[in-house]
Amino acid sequence: MEQQKVLISGRWLSGAVFLQKKSPFDNQTVYEFIEAGVDLVDSAVISAKTAFQEWKSVSIANRKSILQNFAGILDAKKEEIVESIHLDMGKPKIEAEVEVIEIIDIISFYVSSEYPELERQKVEINTDVWVYKKAFQCRVPIDVYAFIKPWRHC
Repeated sequence: MEQQKVLISGRWLSGAVFLQKKSPFDNQTVYEFIEAGVDLVDSAVISAKTAFQEWKSVSIANRKSILQNFAGILDAKKEEIVESIHLDMGKPKIEAEVEVIEIIDIISFYVSSEYPELERQKVEINTDVWVYKKAFQCRVPIDVYAFIKPWRHC
C-alpha cells in the first residue's frame, strides 16, 4: 500500500500505511485513512505529553473559550459529521445527529459551569498545634490520558 505521512506536533512524519474504510452498506470506499505504527503512536503520545505541559497552565476561562469555539465548529459542521458517522458505521442519520447534538450539549454544560474546587483553597488546620502554619489545597492536571470507548451498533 502507498506510504503516507501523518501530522504530529506540527510536523509531517512518514511510515504510516494508507488504508481504506469500506461502507457497511455497499462495501464502497467511504474514506481513506492512515494506520500508524508503534513509532508514530509513541511520537504522538510524546507530543501530547509535551503539549499538556502548556495546556495545564492555560486558565479555566481560556479553556472554556477554546471548548466553546470547538462546540461552534461542531455545530457548523454538524451535517457533515452526521453524514460521516452514518456512512462510517451504518448508523441511522437521526441517531448520528443525536450523538453530535449530545457532544455539543456536554461541551456547553462544562463551558457554562463554574469550578470553585479548582481554585486554591485554604485548608483548616488545628491552630492550637500549628500556630504559625497555613495549609492550602490546589488541584492541577497531572497527565495525558487516552480512552477508547467500546461500542457496538447493531
